[in-house]
Amino acid sequence: MNDIIRILSIYLFVGVLQAAFLAAYAVTKGNTRVNRIFAALSGQIAIFLFGYVLELNSTTLEQMIFWNQVQLLPLPFYPAFWLFLAIAYTDRRGWRNKTARAVRWLIFVVPVLSFLIRLTNDYHHLYYSTMTLGRTAGFPVMLLGKGPWYYVNWIYVSICLVLATYFYLRRQPIPGGTKNGQYLMLVSSIIPYLGMILILTNPFNCGLDFAALLLPISVSICMVALFRYDFLAVRSLARDIVFENSHDAMILIDARHQLKDSNNNARVLLPEIGRHGHGDQIEMILRDRPELLSIVKNEPTSARPTQVQINDSYYEVEMTSIQTRTGQKAGTLVSLSDVTDRRIFQEKLKTLATRDGLTGLNNRAHFLELAELARAQAAGNGQPATLFMFDIDHFKVVNDTYGHAAGDLVLKTLGEKMRSFFRISDILGRLGGEEFAVFLQGASLAHAQLIIERFREAVARTPIIFDGHEVNITLSLGAAEMGPLTKDLDELLKLADKALYQAKRDGRNCLRLAP
Repeated sequence: MNDIIRILSIYLFVGVLQAAFLAAYAVTKGNTRVNRIFAALSGQIAIFLFGYVLELNSTTLEQMIFWNQVQLLPLPFYPAFWLFLAIAYTDRRGWRNKTARAVRWLIFVVPVLSFLIRLTNDYHHLYYSTMTLGRTAGFPVMLLGKGPWYYVNWIYVSICLVLATYFYLRRQPIPGGTKNGQYLMLVSSIIPYLGMILILTNPFNCGLDFAALLLPISVSICMVALFRYDFLAVRSLARDIVFENSHDAMILIDARHQLKDSNNNARVLLPEIGRHGHGDQIEMILRDRPELLSIVKNEPTSARPTQVQINDSYYEVEMTSIQTRTGQKAGTLVSLSDVTDRRIFQEKLKTLATRDGLTGLNNRAHFLELAELARAQAAGNGQPATLFMFDIDHFKVVNDTYGHAAGDLVLKTLGEKMRSFFRISDILGRLGGEEFAVFLQGASLAHAQLIIERFREAVARTPIIFDGHEVNITLSLGAAEMGPLTKDLDELLKLADKALYQAKRDGRNCLRLAP
């Protein structure tokens, strides 16, 4: 075997092993977008280089044509995947909408056509015009005449490689040490392009595939980026799993409050982010959301996340400071978690803890708490206040006659009547059973007497319909005004309760006032 062929074969076979290893390694690192593309790209390179090694070691034209065909199985698709890797790594958000997905499919049109045209080249010679056997440095090589579609494919490959280089150049490296890995990937993307130029110009007319000869160097640079600068382990996993695939809306801003990145959930929740580009000031982007903007700019120091309402939902805003290796602040990651269901559940728990389940009024504990606060405030401001209590007359008879369902309807209807009759500022409560209380703020006893009497009469003249029967109820009421003798709510309750029992002794369906 020619020494040159032996050296080239060993060199290329090392590239095959490297590319195969990279493909397997990328698969083991996780099922992320970057990993999948990187694995597919490395596998294609391995097959291409393996085919070229066997082509170089072939002695007949038929063997060379066969192994050249093997090389062309993955080769047309290699530039598209290289471009997709650059896009995925630099995360160009414009490539994640519906239009971009359609463009990604269009990128495969030329590779598919190139594959089919090369497969059927013997019938039309559009890809290779001629395929002849020659010799270079004493060993046989296949000399290929370039057909018209070869130049079309060359232009396509060049565009993909230039675009990949553009994406790597334009992307501003994120803090944390990945910029060196990004620069290596940039160099790695330029090397195959140089090989394509050498193939087109064919300066030595030697029949060698310069792109294949340079690919092992490109693969070696990828390995340095992978293992020295954690190309897949940190960047792709953090970006694809933690960031883009997060259920939360996530926004990355730098130390100057400029938008640097956002995931799809953030752009759906806040469409204004999608209308602005990376580098725009967050003040301009969120100018119509002052509450959220204030939280983002001020960065609450409390460890407890802040909640904000966006549209009809509630979101918990959590701020995570991002620092460089030297400890300098590089930016802030803003996470917005949808806590609407949790908030609704908390509100339900709060309602259960403070509301009577049947009437919807304050339960006894919450009524006493609110009434005491109102009493203390009225006493401090020198304002009048009156508390009255009442029972439903002969409520047991209602239950015994019509059943407990009728009794529940009476209590529920009475609660609705109270909410519609009294002011929002008045405090309403069910103390237990058929016993209720109302704290009238700003009402003297004389004024309260008129209100209470109207309420008693309204209840007495409005029957409740249950199962086709009219259920008539009346109330016995006792009222007491806050005064010098009522130092706290308990004293006021005792006075009102004493007046209530006097109303019962006086024949019910009446109001009695505490002295």
